[in-house]
Amino acid sequence: QCDKCLLHPTARREIDEYERKEKRAKKVIWRAKQQEDRLWNILKNKYPHGALMVDSPANLNSKVYSADGHRRMNSEKKKMEHYQRRYENLNRLVGDPELRHGYNPFYNFAAQKSGAANGKREVPLMQNKHRVQCDFLSSHEKIFPRAQTQINTKRRQELVNNCHHGKNYDIISGIEVPKPLI
Repeated sequence: QCDKCLLHPTARREIDEYERKEKRAKKVIWRAKQQEDRLWNILKNKYPHGALMVDSPANLNSKVYSADGHRRMNSEKKKMEHYQRRYENLNRLVGDPELRHGYNPFYNFAAQKSGAANGKREVPLMQNKHRVQCDFLSSHEKIFPRAQTQINTKRRQELVNNCHHGKNYDIISGIEVPKPLI
């Protein structure tokens, strides 16, 4: 430091000692920085998901895992928001089946017409053994409507004739088949 001026030997010794300590401190700081960089490099490359009792992506202040932690946190936040929107949408749709189908397929017309509201116990249509012909559709018929086809009597008669090979009786049983089958 003070090379150009004459100093007392004790002052010179103090200056030399200060410079030695400064160099030693810089070396210790440099070594600590190198060890920290080495540790971060090892953690980043060998332990990408965190090291037990050292550091993890859950620590958002970590120099090694903070970017990954923030990325995961944002991903979880987006998933949670998507889940909430989906949950609300499904609740809205399930709560009102008319939004899904345009009508309520599970509305019980039979109970309304037969007087089940008056206290009578009504067996659901799908469980009835003898289904009565009604002027309303069951929920299955509403969801899966049957195609309305007209009966082709000419084709039906041709099939019957082919089955009996043009004979007026049944080949197997021998019973006479009436002429107007249809």
